[in-house]
Amino acid sequence: MLYTSLKLLKQHHACANRYHHLAQALGGVKHYGLDTPIPLSRILKNNGLEDTLWALRATTVPCDRETRLLVCCYAEHILPLFESKYPLDKRPHQAVETSRRFANGLAKLGKLVTAYAAAASVARDAGDAERDWQQAKLVEMLGQ
Repeated sequence: MLYTSLKLLKQHHACANRYHHLAQALGGVKHYGLDTPIPLSRILKNNGLEDTLWALRATTVPCDRETRLLVCCYAEHILPLFESKYPLDKRPHQAVETSRRFANGLAKLGKLVTAYAAAASVARDAGDAERDWQQAKLVEMLGQ
């Protein structure tokens, strides 16, 4: 299980409103304590997914590997959307595979950097294509 603390969240510049929301759910900073471990599952329950994902940067033990594998899992979940539109473009799939291999100590940083650059290029290309489509739909809606 992964843990953080109110002190670690503060040191990592947690959003003041969300920090106070969590502290209040824990019974207050004085009651709970700055250094008392907080299971990330508790943050998920009290503050939701976004705050929990953010808290991964402020855990009591490094969790880079687990975070990278989670991101790979999330990316793989939506890969079919991209691949249905661009079936011949394997860059996103390769980036996920390389990132997973890196997390497991089976790829070097240079490979990860190369895969990341390719995936970023894909994201830009897909974003441009999506904006073009959105613009065409807007023109269609406006009757021009």
